[in-house]
Amino acid sequence: MQQDICNGCGYCVPACPFGVVDLSPVDGKAHKCTLCYDRLKGGLEPACSKSCPTDSIQFGELGDLQQRATRRVDDLHALGVGSAYLYGTPGAPGATGGLGHLNAFFLLTDRPERYNLPAAPTRPSNRVAPALAAGLTAVAGLALAAFALFAAEAPRTSARRRIR
Repeated sequence: MQQDICNGCGYCVPACPFGVVDLSPVDGKAHKCTLCYDRLKGGLEPACSKSCPTDSIQFGELGDLQQRATRRVDDLHALGVGSAYLYGTPGAPGATGGLGHLNAFFLLTDRPERYNLPAAPTRPSNRVAPALAAGLTAVAGLALAAFALFAAEAPRTSARRRIR
């Protein structure tokens, strides 16, 4: 987020596939999690993972976290929870659409929509082209309608001038 140029329009809120962007009631601008940049800079982990009482929010090197999560899924499968899977890792739900992996992943036991996650997240750039095409088509249609109105009005105006 670039706070210096944000105008608070809110278009980024629904565009984010994970719902981490929100408009602040204080300044009306969009904000999102920064992973406690100031804490990371000081060698500390983000506050959410530090304070999570169940240790379900973890922070660290992606490879280490994926290994730990894979072991957890295997443990759950051994306990009879066959529906457990990692969302957002290569080859799993949440990594479709050419994203490969998300750099954040979730251990789920139901479909992603149940957890308010998209079934197939996409990068915002994959949504810009269709929206731009729709916008340009609308502008072209309005321009054509305006041209048609002015063209229809022009002969009547010149006819009125001759009658006077």
